[in-house]
Amino acid sequence: MGLGEATIAVAFGLLPVTGAAWLQGAPIDATLILFSIAIGGWVENILLINEVPDMEADSASGKRTFPVRFGLAATANLYLAVNIAAAGIVFLLTMLGKLPILVPLLPIGLLALAFKASAGIRRGPQDRDTMTKSIETTLAIQMIGSVWLVGCLLFGVWF
Repeated sequence: MGLGEATIAVAFGLLPVTGAAWLQGAPIDATLILFSIAIGGWVENILLINEVPDMEADSASGKRTFPVRFGLAATANLYLAVNIAAAGIVFLLTMLGKLPILVPLLPIGLLALAFKASAGIRRGPQDRDTMTKSIETTLAIQMIGSVWLVGCLLFGVWF
């Protein structure tokens, strides 16, 4: 059905982040939803970029993943848009006073890595080395970004 990317963003971002916060007494509000969307976007990009090397096999077997349906350029554009949106959400939450003022620096810095990884998507699965590095970069963006946000949020709560 082509909903895998959105499902992953909800199932591995919105639901666990919002649910874990709610279980620990946090109110479910716009701040929490936005925070979890940023995390979910980074997780979604892991699925998105991992679909690129499988495009040929997915197409042959009838899987209609985003890269199969729309091609490498659109996949790279979506990948970048999700990273920009995640950084934008962090920036917005900071401007609204929900996060400390320096928090957006790292997510904005991660955009440089995202641009490099998106170039790997545009080159396609034929360039295995670049694709592998792009996938590894995506994993790093998600891990570094998520740990940074949670750490900054906890810092704000504890100090």
